[in-house]
Amino acid sequence: MLLQALLEIGDFTRVPDRARERHYLFLDDWRRMVWESARIDSWARTRELVLAAAPIEIPARQFSREAALALFEANHRHRQDLITPLPNVSMIACQKCGRFEGRERTRCEVCRRMFCGRCRARQTELCLGDYAKPRFAKLPVDSRTGAAAAARKICTRFRLDEHTRDDSFVRALSEMGVEVAFADSNPAEGMEAVDAKGKWHFRLRHHEQASTKRLLFAAIARAHFRSTGVTHDPEMETYFVDICLNVPVEDALLWESS
Repeated sequence: MLLQALLEIGDFTRVPDRARERHYLFLDDWRRMVWESARIDSWARTRELVLAAAPIEIPARQFSREAALALFEANHRHRQDLITPLPNVSMIACQKCGRFEGRERTRCEVCRRMFCGRCRARQTELCLGDYAKPRFAKLPVDSRTGAAAAARKICTRFRLDEHTRDDSFVRALSEMGVEVAFADSNPAEGMEAVDAKGKWHFRLRHHEQASTKRLLFAAIARAHFRSTGVTHDPEMETYFVDICLNVPVEDALLWESS
């Protein structure tokens, strides 16, 4: 009953603070009720009984009783001392890699399965497979291979990744023929234009955050495609950016359909 209650409220570690406090109180009430009715007086005895019981049958979902108990005990002890940290585990397994590590779980809007942060697409509510296949499977394999090699070469040459400061992107784009200008009045999504002398300019707001890195990587992708004479393709640009961000889109294209 206790583990079923944990399951019914979902992965309760991914909720706002006020809602999480309500979950803590709810779970503590369940613990007291179960312990009193079963005459349990310790977490050791709880583990002995729960882990020796037959597994709970949950269709199409892996459910870790040990991870659930670890979270449950940490919640109880944290309510007592306000110091005990919550372990970085989820009671619900990622339905691609099967990992219980990492609390965050996202339900894919297409296949309706639960995925960890490593197996879901960034900035979307989709798993990597349902994100990558509709967008990139139609791109020619040789074009994808060339774009991926170019993206990795540029990132290695200029030492760029999603954690690099914006100044490094500015220097890289300058060498690729694009002048970057930051200003709060610029569009949030960035604006690229060419002047009368044929010089490219990219204007955007200056914020050291993930969305800015995507915009800068996209500008690098467009500069690369212009230099190689490749016709601009928004999907190829997105693919180039994902490779720069180390998103395993090529692996996702090989995922089996659910």
